[in-house]
Amino acid sequence: AGAGAGGVGGGAVLDADATRGDPIYAGVESRPLSADAAALVADEPDTITAERVARLDAAEQFRVLVHLVSRALATQERQTSRIASALRYAGKDVDVQWDDVATGLPAAPVYAGDRLVFHYGELVDVVEFKTKEAFDACDFSTAAVALGDRYAGATRDGVRAQVPTKGTYYFASGVDRDDAAKSRCANGHKWALVVGDAPDTEKVLAGAAVDGAGGGGGGGGGVGV
Repeated sequence: AGAGAGGVGGGAVLDADATRGDPIYAGVESRPLSADAAALVADEPDTITAERVARLDAAEQFRVLVHLVSRALATQERQTSRIASALRYAGKDVDVQWDDVATGLPAAPVYAGDRLVFHYGELVDVVEFKTKEAFDACDFSTAAVALGDRYAGATRDGVRAQVPTKGTYYFASGVDRDDAAKSRCANGHKWALVVGDAPDTEKVLAGAAVDGAGGGGGGGGGVGV
């Protein structure tokens, strides 16, 4: 049987956004599919047979093919997006034993998205410098932000500070900041933390899809100095 002459009310139509401006689609973008063609588009691909396709004229066969390819690509994109979202690096808690920077700083790399958890007693606090110059000079007058007072770090969960992007972050104790001789910062209670890129799980996923062997390559991280 030939293609049905009448369109199916409310049936599938060619995606005008995907085809606009292409002369091969001229005049067919808004024309409804025939009943047979609309049924093919609605069915699962494994139910489509050569006999069913042969009932359509060449133009509708082409239009059905466009629909099916578009649907397959959209499905693949959604599945890839869901997997990538599940695998995307969510960050981790990094414990910092802030009372003693000689032994209490993390040895493992810290990545963008990680959360620092400063633990310390009542005689220490934690301040972040916004510039290297202020950090080097232990200058608390301008580019310094208090993250936790002298009691907050003694709580069970500690003081949390996220490092959202790659770069260098500067921390120090602000205790006795007004006395250059006694200042904890001037006496070495400070930390320049180099944060690396988060492990790129999306690239790993893409590599696996291309070669079927599983792509490699996590991001490199820095350590505090």
